[in-house]
Amino acid sequence: MDGTLTNFTCPHPFLARDAFPDVGGFVWGRSCRDFALDTGSVSCCVPCPWSSWRYSDGFEEYLDIAGWCGIAVVVIVVLFLITFAVVPKIYTARHYLTTVPGVGFVFLSVAYVMPLAKAPNQCYNEITPNDNSSDSMCTATSTVLFIGVWLVVISCFFRSVSLHLIVVWERKLGRKFKYMSLTCIFLLTILLVALQQRVTGTSYQLGKVCYLNPINGWVTFWMPLLGMGVVSFILQVWTLGYCLLNVFRGMWEDRVIAAYNEENNNEDGGGGSSNSNSNNENGECHDDNTNESHLSSVRSWRGEEGHGGPRRNSLATQKLLTSMQWRPMFAAFGVLIYVALITVIFMMLRVEDRDPAEKFDNWVSCLIVSSGDKNRCMSYLSDLGPDENLVVVTFFLLALAGIWAILIVMRFDMIAGWIDVLNGRARQQSPSSAIATDPEDQLPLHQVSTNTLYATSFNTTPSLPVADMK
Repeated sequence: MDGTLTNFTCPHPFLARDAFPDVGGFVWGRSCRDFALDTGSVSCCVPCPWSSWRYSDGFEEYLDIAGWCGIAVVVIVVLFLITFAVVPKIYTARHYLTTVPGVGFVFLSVAYVMPLAKAPNQCYNEITPNDNSSDSMCTATSTVLFIGVWLVVISCFFRSVSLHLIVVWERKLGRKFKYMSLTCIFLLTILLVALQQRVTGTSYQLGKVCYLNPINGWVTFWMPLLGMGVVSFILQVWTLGYCLLNVFRGMWEDRVIAAYNEENNNEDGGGGSSNSNSNNENGECHDDNTNESHLSSVRSWRGEEGHGGPRRNSLATQKLLTSMQWRPMFAAFGVLIYVALITVIFMMLRVEDRDPAEKFDNWVSCLIVSSGDKNRCMSYLSDLGPDENLVVVTFFLLALAGIWAILIVMRFDMIAGWIDVLNGRARQQSPSSAIATDPEDQLPLHQVSTNTLYATSFNTTPSLPVADMK
């Protein structure tokens, strides 16, 4: 470093680590470095909170704005939950695996609203951040935050699993799966949150909300989070691909049948004989067995009950489900984005403890020379922890996570539903809408009757109410 230190105290603005006991707060969260003095090496620490030195003066204000935005999100999501409870299902298409994430989004936003009511004390002492064992507000914000995270992630995981089993494997899940999935969602949420608080711990690292400590968190948080997020996305892509494959296959089979029927009609009209003679005179062979083979494969795939058999109805249902899967695709994609952002941010925390000390010498030297003027040293912080803009954007996305719920769940029929409810003339759910809104309570797709889901042709959209196609 620049210059030689000749005193026994740490240079301003750093504080001597030995002046504070190694008990209370998150001791591992101290940001300390060894300074070479004439009399030996002294451990000096950046004053708490560390983020106030790493980021600009407006960093805390940006996070407060995210909290104020979270208030609006909480109000809107709560209104949606009230809509689910009051308005009939025919208007809202509510489902227990879309209602539970809505509750989770409320928790996520509330975690960023809580510090607005009471500003927490981020530091246990001058160099040590508070953690969940030393500050009740830290325990409260982190608990609410992680309850929201797990309710959203686990319920979206079960939603992807249920849709995959229904569409791809044609399983009737029923109420047993419903109660099993709800039990797993809430029990796993409680278990994981308890493990994070007791085993890994939480502390003030960025802003006024406590986050998971960067040690011992792989088993209690990162592995379950990454695992469920990635598996949910893979299952959703698999399901969508399966539906698209059947849709395109059905279209191709329709063309084979149409060509075969047209050829038979031409032969019945008297044109077949002359065409056959002409082909024979030119030395060409017309293999009727090929067309019969194609038609036989089509009939075996679709069923022997004409072209409106059970397999035909299954394909029509899959065409409907394919057109409706933008909502679960957005949900799975959104969960994956959030998981990736959270992982990047918190894996980059405490990076200075894993990299060589020389990487931070320029910043430390600048702080010493400038007498603690952090604004003059910001240019040396490009590789020290996550970038400020990335942190702010991530926290805004977390506070505004309920917007995902609104975009995915919002239906214009909800407005009509409220009007009908207030006027006392709400409609009841029709059988066809039940397939789209609550497929777990229905028969497997290959058993859907033509009276429930009618399609005159595979290329014709099934006649469902407009509300179900939105």
